[in-house]
Amino acid sequence: MQQEQQTKRSLKYKLANIEVLESYIKAPQKALPNFNDFSFSLDIQHQLNQDSEIIYVITEITVFHSSDKENLIGKYKSNCVFKIPQINDFLDKELNLPENHLTTLNSISYSTTRGMMFSDFKGTFLHQAILPIVPLDSFKLVNDKE
Repeated sequence: MQQEQQTKRSLKYKLANIEVLESYIKAPQKALPNFNDFSFSLDIQHQLNQDSEIIYVITEITVFHSSDKENLIGKYKSNCVFKIPQINDFLDKELNLPENHLTTLNSISYSTTRGMMFSDFKGTFLHQAILPIVPLDSFKLVNDKE
């Protein structure tokens, strides 16, 4: 019942900071067919600073050419810092934010990273390596225990 009330409760947060943690480009060893055909891998991690009421959403994107998914040609890692004044209400032994709020934070971080990547990769051979727009439900968390 308490979890159900927390899920329905309004949670206020603001984007407090954005930073590039890593930007890496590696030119391919050989010419690639259809050079504007890229694939991506995505990893999103969360870190909490309870005292500051901050959650860090670290988004890491690895870029591959679709014809060679073994050798990365680019990597981008960003950190979106969210201030959540009532975050301590969602802590017991670990952070227990409702899924819809984590989904929103992940989506904001992914979209922000897309813009940052586009800006940093502009003028390079990765200029057309634009992250796709994905539906919000793509960021829902998967429960490994199920």
